Amino acid sequence: MALRALNKSGWWFGLHTLVILSIGVSLFTGLRIATQHRNVMLAFTHLLPQGNMHAWHFASALLLFAVAGCYLIIKCMRFTALPEVKRSRYHQSLIYLVYIVISVLILSGISLYTDLGYSSNIRDLHFIAALLMLFFVFAHGFYYTAQLGFSLLLKIFLPAHGRYSLLISFSSVLLALTAIYQFDLFDLKHRDLIVTPLPTGEFIDIDGHASESAWQQAERIKVMTSGGANFVHGATEVSVQAVRGTGSIYFYIIWDDASQSLAHLPLEKTEQGWKVLQNGFHHFDERTYYEDKFAIMVSDHCEPAGAGTAHLGHQPHSDRPANWHGRGYHYTTNNQAVDLWHWKAVRTNRMRLMDDNFIGEAYEALPGSRRYTAGYRTDIKESGSYVMNWKWYKPTFIVPKRLPKNAADIQAYQDIFSPQLQWAIPWFEYQPYKEALDNYPLGTILPSVMYSTNRFEGDRANVNAVGRWENGKWHLEISRNLNTHSDQDVEIKDGTCIWVSAFDHSQTAHTRHNYALKLNFR
Repeated sequence: MALRALNKSGWWFGLHTLVILSIGVSLFTGLRIATQHRNVMLAFTHLLPQGNMHAWHFASALLLFAVAGCYLIIKCMRFTALPEVKRSRYHQSLIYLVYIVISVLILSGISLYTDLGYSSNIRDLHFIAALLMLFFVFAHGFYYTAQLGFSLLLKIFLPAHGRYSLLISFSSVLLALTAIYQFDLFDLKHRDLIVTPLPTGEFIDIDGHASESAWQQAERIKVMTSGGANFVHGATEVSVQAVRGTGSIYFYIIWDDASQSLAHLPLEKTEQGWKVLQNGFHHFDERTYYEDKFAIMVSDHCEPAGAGTAHLGHQPHSDRPANWHGRGYHYTTNNQAVDLWHWKAVRTNRMRLMDDNFIGEAYEALPGSRRYTAGYRTDIKESGSYVMNWKWYKPTFIVPKRLPKNAADIQAYQDIFSPQLQWAIPWFEYQPYKEALDNYPLGTILPSVMYSTNRFEGDRANVNAVGRWENGKWHLEISRNLNTHSDQDVEIKDGTCIWVSAFDHSQTAHTRHNYALKLNFR
């Protein structure tokens, strides 16, 4: 084949340039997103881009969809600007393969993008198709480079024939990007959650039971969340209802979780002393000895990836410390604050609260601090706390802060996975640790969460919540004032967007979804 075989029209160069751009960005951003739920992809973390990958991935996918549509229309119209090219049987087979692969990528991507047709099989199919596309890119490039040499690159991007080809190529890219921006892709990324008014005279008791008539009348929507640890195929369906009263909003949430997990980083006595039972806590990715949790993010903005706060990669912010687990950080880049409520089955459920946190801009690392959390921080509190029952954490051994006054008090905890235990013990019913009091036999298990007071007070206690587990489901009832007048909280109003995430006894590996839920006040 001679180089003149590539003397295509301006249309060809325009479409080909857009395909290269869209596939290149989609592949690399998509493989970075895959590190969130495929640990094997973390082996390639230094080859992948970092940052707000979802925005780039969705935009490039939309571009690929548009180019594929244009190509299909032109082919159907038998437009003469796309001449037939003679290829070997081997390469023609590759071309047919990529037609199939692109179709699979687009259809499965739409299904995942909308969260409406989610299944783990579709997610796997999307990933396999991406790998096939990566194979095609190398095979396609190798085929032409082997036959035509590296001068091929000049032929592709700087066409010698067709005086307007280069202009059309760059114009196509510019028009496509402008169209995506004007199309306001992200404004489409929400589903309405109807917030019905609370009937006059009705009161909602925050107890984890949907016994009030308001819950029977409220619309229920279901959101498939995925990418979390320990759930079946990493996914769980979350149903959400919302009701508003005078000055307050209420949520009732149910999600599937086959087991009630409450054993939160227990302590075990060994020959070397006490240690924390953990399989990943040392690098902040515990997935075995951890409590179940649930999170709600609240924002005035509705962009994908949690209002654009998800920045993926080992060190997505070059001026801030790298993270330990390689998956990324949450932080904002536009000086906005995003509310983050964090319910914890052991640490906050007996307080009848969600831990009121927020996500802001990435803060400066504190000297001596072992964990850096970028923009994720807790609201201020005036009093109240839970503490962990160790003085200084080390992966090999720790010294407890307190021991039980009576050995019988911890007898029940020796069955570590008993569903009847709360795993949060009162500070004042235990005594300060002394070596002389440590006569417990090897293998003894101690709870690690201690309540120093009953509950938080101050901004950190602005969200009331009670959860209960029954027959493979968590039920969580929540209330908060629409406006707390706190700088660290987002005022809830018509048009506010929320996202939900579930944790199945995992520390940070939570489920997620693309579509924001936009509150629609009725």
